[in-house]
Amino acid sequence: MSAPLRAALATALVVTLVGAELVLPVPPSACAAPRRARATKVIVDCVLEGADVYIDGEHIGKTPMKESVRVESGERVVRVVKRGYADFYETVDIPRSRKTFRIEADLIPVAGVLRLDSEPAGARVTLEGVYLGDTPFDGDIAEGQQRLLLVLPGYRNHELMLDVLAGAEYDVDVALELLPAVEPFYTKWWFWTGVVAVTAGTVLAIVLATGDETTPAPKNPTVRLPLTSW
Repeated sequence: MSAPLRAALATALVVTLVGAELVLPVPPSACAAPRRARATKVIVDCVLEGADVYIDGEHIGKTPMKESVRVESGERVVRVVKRGYADFYETVDIPRSRKTFRIEADLIPVAGVLRLDSEPAGARVTLEGVYLGDTPFDGDIAEGQQRLLLVLPGYRNHELMLDVLAGAEYDVDVALELLPAVEPFYTKWWFWTGVVAVTAGTVLAIVLATGDETTPAPKNPTVRLPLTSW
């Protein structure tokens, strides 16, 4: 092939490449979708009923868990909470597995749970002299024998003694006793009897004091004598 012919073919090839899209072969691995972490079935076991279970901050149910939940493998933060108990926290490495992965959660009791109501409501609640709140009251109280006092104006104070166990729940309803109505003292018969007696005694004393008084003699008495002529 002559040199002029080779130059003409090269020019035509350049023009063709510039005017068309260049398609290169792509390896099969680049077309595949990114692999997702495999989800593992997880169950959190706890002997307590009604504890809330969270994984990575998401609420997944209450104990006892009757069904498993699918969780992506890897490190996950498991939290189990129930009132009256210290929270359970644990970072768990969940493996990729076709089998159900079980997590044991042990909660330690730390306080009692008290729900206290009164009729009527609004009574002031104190524990060993410390104000807790007003009824209806719902809070945690320390373990041991506790003395609570309910105070409401117009009603008798009500004292409540509880032997509190950590982790136990107490629901207490109290009917407060109304104080008897207090009549004004001036409506009592003995008040007016006393008033009459005091008044009569005062009048008698004045009369007696007045009767004992005598007319005083003049300071310079004058004696008049008859005149006689001698």
